[in-house]
Amino acid sequence: MKRKNLLLISLRSSYIRIAHLKDGVLSDFYLENVSTPSQVGAIYKAQVMKKRVGLDACFVSMGPQKSAFLYTGKKDCEKPEGENSVSQTSRKTHLKTPQILMVQIVKDPLKGKNIRVSDKISLPGLYLVYLPNSPFHIGVSRRIEDEKTRERLTQYVQELNSNTGAFIVRTKAVKAGKEELERDLRKLQQVWKDIQEKYKRQKRPGLIWSDISFSFQILRDLTEEVDQVLIDDEKIFFRVQEYISQEIPQEKQKISFYKNKKISLFDKYDLESELDGLLRKKVNLKSGGFIVIEETEAAVIVDVNTGHFMGKNTPEENILKTNMEAAEEIALQIRLRNCGGIILIDFIDMEEESSRQKVMEVLSCTLKEDKSSTQVFPMSELGVVQLTRKRVRSSLLEMLCEPCPHCEGHSYIKKVYNHKK
Repeated sequence: MKRKNLLLISLRSSYIRIAHLKDGVLSDFYLENVSTPSQVGAIYKAQVMKKRVGLDACFVSMGPQKSAFLYTGKKDCEKPEGENSVSQTSRKTHLKTPQILMVQIVKDPLKGKNIRVSDKISLPGLYLVYLPNSPFHIGVSRRIEDEKTRERLTQYVQELNSNTGAFIVRTKAVKAGKEELERDLRKLQQVWKDIQEKYKRQKRPGLIWSDISFSFQILRDLTEEVDQVLIDDEKIFFRVQEYISQEIPQEKQKISFYKNKKISLFDKYDLESELDGLLRKKVNLKSGGFIVIEETEAAVIVDVNTGHFMGKNTPEENILKTNMEAAEEIALQIRLRNCGGIILIDFIDMEEESSRQKVMEVLSCTLKEDKSSTQVFPMSELGVVQLTRKRVRSSLLEMLCEPCPHCEGHSYIKKVYNHKK
């Protein structure tokens, strides 16, 4: 019997936890702090406060006690997560103090850094992403590989769009018809019209528009992929029902309230111990080997070890087996832990080039499942692989742990986090 593809939503302490299970296996995990929710996607009226010519940047004020960092280089490095971007030449080199402009938050404050904003507005819909103040262009998600499908979707949007701004066709638009794309497109255009009107009316720097909560963004992106959504909190359940009824009514039958009071939702699917494991440095592999994941200020370091694995083949074959298993696990772990920035993986040394290629193929293939964009660089002669992963929110370790006060921050301790309601 085929196991269901599930989305579990659970409220514990001040966190909303969302787990995506594919055939009973944890595939994605998301965490939102209810008291300090993410503001990524929010649009503000802002004022230029300080220019940093040497950094190609400036600081902007978005209201009382709310400042942000705006990159002003020739090319905007931000793009809709997981989708193709549109090449653009910046219009920001002329910015002066105290100029007023519209900005959008693209990164939450990470590791003590300022909020990051961009003046390239991006409005995500169900099937499309609208870039209203970008040059006319139609892009298609890299994950849509079939050329005929890409051409069909491009033609649909081309017929609907009146050369205003740019559109990116999202991966889930593969199953969408022209009418569904049109509804999404018209809705996004109306949102942009409302944003412009409020921007003109609002006299001082401040919030103009914010996207749906992070939890609802996950629902918007994943509901069609799952067989059932289980929610253990009554208030969240009714909010989700209302949202799905308005935005994706055809998926409403998938939403269910988890009523069992004897066993928690995450315990029912044996997730609590697995989630605790995401905060540990050491991850055991089935073969007997293990990996060690260390999050530092500058990068995430991953070390692969054979452990107790001896194998029955040649040393090269045994090492290859461990490295291939580690490559698959590492791609999963950085996704579940939401590790980002520069990631360095130290695989066990392999003598044969064919072995190195096999490991890289496994790593690259598994990383394709990641909704955050990643870039993998060739393996060095020492077996080290460097990759980058886009991250706009704090990692799991940063959200749930804090530097240990007794060892000057060399290790982490878990914050007060109660599994029970």
